[in-house]
Amino acid sequence: MPSTEGRMILTRDMKPGAPDLPLGGVLLDLDGVLRRFPAQAMIERDHDYPVGSVAAVAFDPELLEPALTGAITHEQWCRNIAVRLAAAHGDRLRAYQTIKRWGRDRGVVDKEVLAIVRHLRQKVPVVIFTNATSRLPKDLERLRLTDEVDAVVSSAGTGVAKPEPEAFRYAVRSLSRVHGKQLEAASVLVVDDSPRNVEVATELGFRAHLFNDAHRLRMVVDALTRHARDMR
Repeated sequence: MPSTEGRMILTRDMKPGAPDLPLGGVLLDLDGVLRRFPAQAMIERDHDYPVGSVAAVAFDPELLEPALTGAITHEQWCRNIAVRLAAAHGDRLRAYQTIKRWGRDRGVVDKEVLAIVRHLRQKVPVVIFTNATSRLPKDLERLRLTDEVDAVVSSAGTGVAKPEPEAFRYAVRSLSRVHGKQLEAASVLVVDDSPRNVEVATELGFRAHLFNDAHRLRMVVDALTRHARDMR
C-alpha cells in the first residue's frame, strides 16, 4: 500500500490557499524556525534564576510590543527587562548582569532548516518575515544569514508586528518585488512556529505551515515544489 505520510503532514500542518496556483515564494519566520536560542536556559541557571524567568518578563506584551514595533531600541528593551526582573526577583546587580549576557545572545542557525532554504531558493524567493527588535540586521550579519535569503521584513522596520494583517501585506509586497511580479497570497507559503500567526495567514488566503521540525517542513516543501512541476 502506498505511503500516505506526506499527505497526512500536509493535511495536519498546512492549509493551501488555492491548490492550482504554483508556489511563488516563501515567507519564513526566523526565531523558532531558522534560529534557536539553546543557551538562554543556561544563562538563567548560571545567574540562579529559574528557567523561563527572563522570558516571562521579556515577552510580556507591555515590554515586548514597543521593541517589536520599533518604538524603542533593542538596548532600551533590555534595560526595561532588567528593571522588571530586579523588581520581581530582587538583586538589581544580578538582574543587570543576567540581561547583559541574555541580550547579547544572538542564537544559532538551524542547519537543517538552512539547507531547506537553500534548496527552496533554487526555485522561488525566500523572505525572512519576523517579529524582531532593532538589532535584527546585526544579528543576521553575525549569523551569516544576510545573503542566505532574498529579503527581510522585520516588525521593527515596518512598525507592524504579526499577527496583524498589515504585517502580512508588507511581507507579500516585499516578496513580490523580489519575484518581479505581484504574487497572490494563495501562491505564497508562510512558515511560522506560532499557531496564531498561521491561523491569520490562512484567513488571509496564504498557504500556511505550522513549523514543528525540519523534517515536516521538508515534506511540505517537497510536496509544493512537486505540485509546481506537475503543473508545467
